[in-house]
This record gives sequence, C-alpha cells and structure tokens, in this order.
Amino acid sequence: MTTKTQHPDTIGTVTWEGKTYEIDWPFDINDETKRDPLIAVVYLDGVQLADLPAEGLGVPFTSKQQVMRIARNFIKSGGVEE
Repeated sequence: MTTKTQHPDTIGTVTWEGKTYEIDWPFDINDETKRDPLIAVVYLDGVQLADLPAEGLGVPFTSKQQVMRIARNFIKSGGVEE
C-alpha cells in the first residue's frame, strides 16, 4: 500500500500483524532529483528498524513499486527486529 506522508523520503507504508511500517527511499546525496539506487529504510513509529541494501538483494532500486515489494517481503519474512 502506498500513502502520502510529510517526509519527502517516505514512499509508502506496509501494515503487517497490526503494525504499520514506513518505507523510505532516500534521494541520492549527489543528485537530489533521483532516488538512491542502493538503499531503502524501514521505520516503525519513527524508529529506524532496518536498512534494505540493494547490493545484498542483488539489484539496484529502480522504482517505488520495486522498493515497496522488497520491503513488504522483507517485513513479512521477519526481517525486522523491534
């Protein structure tokens, strides 16, 4: 599920087992018109729980849909520790 938030890096949320996680895909520090192809971040209640490094997943991030799919699978597989 994708939602609008106040934070420019947040691209959507994933609700799993009664908790809503925010998914951030930061802008590239060298080109603020593009998203960083190598990292996304999972937050819960404003606390960073996990980095999603594209390298470890074998792909560069290229779209919001791709990042959200990877984040959802990561959360549902128990990848976040609170």
